Amino acid sequence: MNVVGGIMKFVIYGAGYRGKRLIHFLGKENVVVFIDGDLKKVGTTYLEKPVITISEYKIKYSNFFIIISPVNTNEITKLLRENGIFQYNILPELPSEFNGYGNCSLVDICSALVRKLHNIIYLYGINAYSLMLYDAFRESFDVHLVKSDKDRELISEWVKNNYTDIVIEDVSDIAEGHVLLTIRMEEKEKEKLFLKNQVLDAFYFSCNMEYYYNSQVQKFRLEHGSGERCFIVANGPSLKIEDLELLKDEFCFGMNKIFMATNSWKPNVYVCSDSFLINDMTDKIADYDCKCKFIGDSGEKYWEKAQQNSYKIHVVAADSYGILPPFSEDICQKIYGYYTVTYVCMQIACFMGFREIYLLGVDCNYIRGSAENYFYKNEKVDNLDHNEYGMIMAFKAAKKYADEHGIKIYNATRGGMLEVFERVDLDSVLNLETDIK
Repeated sequence: MNVVGGIMKFVIYGAGYRGKRLIHFLGKENVVVFIDGDLKKVGTTYLEKPVITISEYKIKYSNFFIIISPVNTNEITKLLRENGIFQYNILPELPSEFNGYGNCSLVDICSALVRKLHNIIYLYGINAYSLMLYDAFRESFDVHLVKSDKDRELISEWVKNNYTDIVIEDVSDIAEGHVLLTIRMEEKEKEKLFLKNQVLDAFYFSCNMEYYYNSQVQKFRLEHGSGERCFIVANGPSLKIEDLELLKDEFCFGMNKIFMATNSWKPNVYVCSDSFLINDMTDKIADYDCKCKFIGDSGEKYWEKAQQNSYKIHVVAADSYGILPPFSEDICQKIYGYYTVTYVCMQIACFMGFREIYLLGVDCNYIRGSAENYFYKNEKVDNLDHNEYGMIMAFKAAKKYADEHGIKIYNATRGGMLEVFERVDLDSVLNLETDIK
């Protein structure tokens, strides 16, 4: 990056919306070309950069690291490996700012990190992010890359061949007392490897930045902490308008395009965390008659016209790698997205103190090419790459947190594929409450 006159540049795989967000974060001057599997795009330009094939990359650009922007990466990574290409990262392996979340730049991240660094720095893990940090700090610090056990095969060899000035160390070479910047590491791994060193988390470090903290959200902490229950209403095709009518006396969270519901019901809290949806639906969200709205801080267009009942949340989005993702206990600072806004709603509900949470319309089942993936009918078919596996991992994390804190989460969805939570019948739940009264 160009933080201190850097020399490293990158290639983006995917000439689409996520690639656009990525180049905005990296800066056009730091991206060489786009790769895309759509032959209609090859030979054209996207954001003033050429769009090429993998074959052309191997011939002309193989000394540049690739960042893969599409959601569905399995076929792409397989194709790269088959072509002997290992110098790549998928977006979820990098901090969520790379994917357009938050309003933080790499310069901001580096500036925040610099305040806690010493003369010698060890970057644990080799990927696009660590190369950027190396480039940013190399003129002011003695910087070393440390290969982790999880780094892809041959990645260190590629770095040595293309960046001859970079020193790559083994964990055993790190002297006691030095600063270690972790690019992606579990807490247990930190404790095991670096008990004698200062460990800084460069992956989630931006979440500690002061300007991400929203003190206005603090007033919601345990606001409903007297054993109250709530309903989180998603947008799945099983959601029925008549079910919403039954919830008029319940505390409800709604999300995304819930304003497509044609009846008089409104949620108590509206939530939208995805930057694309926020910017695409800015006017409709702003005009939606709801007492309280939690909106992701990456929706630039929305925050230009936000009303007083809107509360900004810093959304962190990253992959779980088969590991349960974090669950935020302080949504004033950060909240984790992980493929579904329902997970965001769960964290808000727990922060507010609800002890009994019912899910409705959380089908967790998407059919690519269908116009009926939601309770409303889309004008266009849904060709998005939904990651149900990532959603399930998030729901498992929510259940784990709930079980450990005496919170009950039930699935009152009529059908669908979500089986993480105990299923209950919505009619029975509501009728039981009526009988008690």
